[in-house]
Amino acid sequence: MKCPKCSYERKPTDKAPEYECPNCGIVYNKYRPPSTTAPISTSPRKTTSSVEDSELHETASKRFNIPPWAIPIFIGLVIGYFAGREHIKYELRQTFQVAAEGITKGFSTALSPTQPERKKVTPPVAKPKVPPPLSVNLEKKGFQEANYRIGLDDAITFTINFRNLTNGDIRAFDGNIVFTDLLDNIILSANIAINDPVAMNSNLEWAGQINYNQFIDKHKRLRNEDLQNIKIQFNTKKILFADGTVKEFQ
Repeated sequence: MKCPKCSYERKPTDKAPEYECPNCGIVYNKYRPPSTTAPISTSPRKTTSSVEDSELHETASKRFNIPPWAIPIFIGLVIGYFAGREHIKYELRQTFQVAAEGITKGFSTALSPTQPERKKVTPPVAKPKVPPPLSVNLEKKGFQEANYRIGLDDAITFTINFRNLTNGDIRAFDGNIVFTDLLDNIILSANIAINDPVAMNSNLEWAGQINYNQFIDKHKRLRNEDLQNIKIQFNTKKILFADGTVKEFQ
């Protein structure tokens, strides 16, 4: 018998069954030659990509036993993952670019030759404090009532103790005396001149007075203030020493 497919003629020595071709292995009765006319398909034509996608889904479903509806979800997740990574990469690139521009600008500003140098400000040197030439202490304060028959006016009286702190004997001196309260608020000030001598490292007790005017507030305050609530300060202006030298103070 001659095979309808491969045209092999069967030999008596062939061991294959009589209904099977020893050469190609087809069953003689079941073989049908291919038709020369292609069948006309009534279903809508699929594009190449659609056919490939469907074949890919079917192959993956059969190989890994995956439900057909899971394949599109998996593909969507993969696309979303890589899209997210691209967004992160873009943000990182922008951040590094801004940082690099800031560093470059800082270096260019620091190395710019046109930038003026800051001058170091030298703090002023504090002058040594010069001790006062005279120290003062208010010892007494009183009030003198007017007696016009003997020529006395109303007056605030006080006794001040001066101590000579200079290196010489003083013949006369003048200055400004200031009365303040305990918080250094000025009550009253007056210029005085003293022509009494005071030896070096010695004290002079001097009695003075200020004519009182009842219509001046500072006069009334000085009269009414208690002695223990009054502080005194003497600003020396000029000193005449016993040897004839004169020293002025600011």
